[in-house]
Amino acid sequence: MAPMIVAQTVGVDTVTEAFDTNAVTPWDPVWALLAIVIGVVVGRFVRTLIRRYGVKAELPPNIIDLLGTIALWTIVAFAVVVALTFVGFDAAPLIVFILIVAIVLVIGGKSLIENFGAGVMLQGRAPFEPGDEITTDEFTGEVLEVNSRVVVIRTLDNKKVFIPNTVVLQNAIINLTHDAFRMGEVTVDVAYGSDLDQALGAILDAANAAPEILNDPPPVTEIRGFAASGVTIRLRFAHEPDVLSEWAATNAAAKAAYNGLRDAGVTIPFPQRTLWWGDGPPGEADPSEAP
Repeated sequence: MAPMIVAQTVGVDTVTEAFDTNAVTPWDPVWALLAIVIGVVVGRFVRTLIRRYGVKAELPPNIIDLLGTIALWTIVAFAVVVALTFVGFDAAPLIVFILIVAIVLVIGGKSLIENFGAGVMLQGRAPFEPGDEITTDEFTGEVLEVNSRVVVIRTLDNKKVFIPNTVVLQNAIINLTHDAFRMGEVTVDVAYGSDLDQALGAILDAANAAPEILNDPPPVTEIRGFAASGVTIRLRFAHEPDVLSEWAATNAAAKAAYNGLRDAGVTIPFPQRTLWWGDGPPGEADPSEAP
């Protein structure tokens, strides 16, 4: 039992030495509270100044927020230490405790620091900005926000997704709305023996009449190959860069190809195969199979 009593006595003495109220006057708690209030006011004022000058200097928003937050809480922490000294607290142990907490936060906050660094790089490289539609990490949607931790996007089915900055930076980023237009295509087969010039012109005329398809650059039709059942024609067209416009233009292009060929009397063949036997060319009956 003796060692325990000694340990308890030492602990009480340590606390008593760190917190001595013998010299505290009735006004000292008031001065302590006033020190904290002044610290908060000064910290908020300094943070406002940093934000103002950061915007003028065109610093990335993440950097401005970080500098402002660090300045605010540093001043507030200093004010708390000063307030504690007014009520008889020895500030030295508190400073050591704050340093230990800071070290723990730095070590334990590795992911937070990594995401902040990735956010700074995204702001500096600026591959996209709020309002753009992007595809990254298998998500497609409109960018709502880029902060110190995540990129926030609204997907096409109206879901809000928070993607860590490190994930965005490590994956391919497709900025769908970076330019004024994007290109799309649809393909269709026409029957062998069709007038190809007529088929190409019919599809092109129908595409030019579709309001969802842009005229600059103009749509193009071209022969792309020979399929099992017909000749493959591709219609390439420009559309507005956002995804919904892409869907609408693709639908309009498919309808234009079908309607144009139908109105021109060009056949879109069903899948078919020709089977033949004998020594003659395909399609020529084998005399041995005659009835």
